[in-house]
Amino acid sequence: MSRVGAFISARDDDKVIEFLGYGEYVGCEVPPEEVGGYNMGLPNPKIKLDNGETVWGCQCWWGPEVSIQRKLKEYEAAGYTIRTMTLAEAIKEHE
Repeated sequence: MSRVGAFISARDDDKVIEFLGYGEYVGCEVPPEEVGGYNMGLPNPKIKLDNGETVWGCQCWWGPEVSIQRKLKEYEAAGYTIRTMTLAEAIKEHE
């Protein structure tokens, strides 16, 4: 397993990053149907976040923890707000 970070979006219009957090990439599996998003019933990266939530590659943007940390610092330096949220909050806001 490797450490990764995940976020929902990087919005240029209001300069907000919707960040889900860090966790472990645990491998590729077929997500359950209810995952939604771009779930096409194919194997997908499965990420177990430190807050206990599971997020799938088809639901977010993700990458190695150090790369995501570096990217978030770049966004902050460019005036973006990093908004940490749960997956449930993000799904509700994007319905």
